[in-house]
Amino acid sequence: MLNNFPNSSAAFIEKVENSFNTVTRCVYEKNATNALQELAQGCNELLQLAEEHPNHPAITALFQEYIPYVVCSLDFLTKQAERAVAEPTVVNAKLQQVLQLYDTLGAGWLKAHMPPDCKLPEAFVTRERPLMACAYKAIENSFTTLAFTLPVAMALEVALVLIQAPAGQVITYSQWQYAQQLITHLQQLLNNQITPATEEHVITTLLALRCNTGQFSIWYTRHIKNTIQEAGTLTEKKSA
Repeated sequence: MLNNFPNSSAAFIEKVENSFNTVTRCVYEKNATNALQELAQGCNELLQLAEEHPNHPAITALFQEYIPYVVCSLDFLTKQAERAVAEPTVVNAKLQQVLQLYDTLGAGWLKAHMPPDCKLPEAFVTRERPLMACAYKAIENSFTTLAFTLPVAMALEVALVLIQAPAGQVITYSQWQYAQQLITHLQQLLNNQITPATEEHVITTLLALRCNTGQFSIWYTRHIKNTIQEAGTLTEKKSA
């Protein structure tokens, strides 16, 4: 991958990789403050690299490798912040910064690389759609007590990938889990204060998911049905 870039860019990529390696060490040492600082630095460097070399195949490889890693690190660091470890104010501020960077990385990359037919690139399908896993993990993090909310549009974009999956496509257990989580998160969105237009979009997405559940289990189908019924009841209460 490094050989695909000029020398200066190769050195820059190495710097990014070193930054993420430092995050790994900080996570193992349970040093949330230092890990968040390195994670934010690595994300910023990755954004800069993407701007300097747009559409370069090595950029795709970097995003494919590091976006999942960013979210996995956030999972641990969020728990650290929730437990009010050393310097909670600093940790929370840096965590918010990293979440904003992730939103830029993840949502922007997803939008740039999704084909018109909403099918993920083959590289992601063969790896059980890690980008989807990242999106769900980020959405999950947004419902922690820290209340960092990512755009609803990101959840809906990922939902559309499932909705528009080719007929007869084999759904892996991981994808089934992602879809199950998405239903839960969309329902939580309905229970929060959102605009009528967003609420309508969420309910429409829930209905579309309900219509595409033949590839999932009976329990999952019932779960979506109950979710839609609850969403309908909620809408009736709000309009009353």
